[in-house]
Amino acid sequence: MTTIDSAVRHAATLLREHAEKYTTEIMVEPLAWRRRYNELKQDLDWLEFVRDYPILSPPKNAPPPPPNLIR
Repeated sequence: MTTIDSAVRHAATLLREHAEKYTTEIMVEPLAWRRRYNELKQDLDWLEFVRDYPILSPPKNAPPPPPNLIR
């Protein structure tokens, strides 16, 4: 298991635990509950995206980047 897989599993667990608290927390602080749910869902979506579409490393014989024009 890779680090990203364990991060996805952890984020999914947090989201599930938060959703299980829906009936008690939504009555007390509905906006806070929804905001936290959205944050957890976005984190999970991002981790799944990173896992499914990993960034490829540049080829070893790639030319050097252009010089920085800002001084």
